[in-house]
Amino acid sequence: MNEAHVAKGVLDQHGVTAFLFDQHLAANGWHLLFALKGLRLMVPAPELAMARRLLATPATFEEEGDWERCPVCDSTDVFRHSSVVIAVMMILLASLPTPIAIRRRTCRACKHQWRTAENIEKMRGRSVP
Repeated sequence: MNEAHVAKGVLDQHGVTAFLFDQHLAANGWHLLFALKGLRLMVPAPELAMARRLLATPATFEEEGDWERCPVCDSTDVFRHSSVVIAVMMILLASLPTPIAIRRRTCRACKHQWRTAENIEKMRGRSVP
């Protein structure tokens, strides 16, 4: 069902009229998807060639923004650790589930671990601009 919504979104983004037939029936009775054999993505006949061309084109992902990168392999697949101890203390003391991010990072691509410059400067007692 998600793939049908993504395909409809791609077509909508490019100005192609598209309808998800039986969408509400499937949402209310998900078990009926087996009988329906999935959702039908309907496109008007004059726009069918354009829709097929758009959906046949592989999706490209462009990285936008200021992503944190691994200093070794330059990957953007970086895991930011959080402090479980501080989060549990916040729950016990203030009844607020607040995971507090710490400056330790792990690259999921090459498994390199490091600390951010801010945390290293704090540990040395220097201020970070």
